[in-house]
Amino acid sequence: MKKQLVSTAVALAALGLVSNAFAAGDAGWYGGINLGRANQHLDGLDLERHDTAGSAFAGYQFNPNFAVEGAYVDLGKFDGDSGSFKARGASADAVGIIPVARDWSVFGKAGLLYAKSEFNGSHWSTEPTLGAGVSYDVTRNVSARVGWDRYFHLGNDLSGHGDVDLYTVGVAYKF
Repeated sequence: MKKQLVSTAVALAALGLVSNAFAAGDAGWYGGINLGRANQHLDGLDLERHDTAGSAFAGYQFNPNFAVEGAYVDLGKFDGDSGSFKARGASADAVGIIPVARDWSVFGKAGLLYAKSEFNGSHWSTEPTLGAGVSYDVTRNVSARVGWDRYFHLGNDLSGHGDVDLYTVGVAYKF
């Protein structure tokens, strides 16, 4: 699974770099924050299913169709009778962007999350991620976005294994 995601990310990167010539106004750095709700799907534990979660991200958009993005992600805390499960970490993603109308874009992303999962001890792992969303350019430098991200295979033998979905709204600023 990881090899397929990495291959997909590399293919998206190559496609994005060769599909369009660089437009002067499209390349550049950006950063922002997302806030939303995380839903956990861990096997073997009776925990709360939802919590508030978010991320802070930064990236570089190479052209209208491709960017790379890094983020710090806090996936929340899920309480239960036997303890609490928490997960947070750093992600790196390749982002494919399709402009669909004036000021509107859809995006998809694939990458990896280096995460610390905690439940009766801590566990570090690198796991695949996928995401999608919609972005609206409020001004030339500010955009609003709505997104979904899935973080796969979090946890360990003590905490159970499973996925976490993150649904967010956010704002980005292009420098």
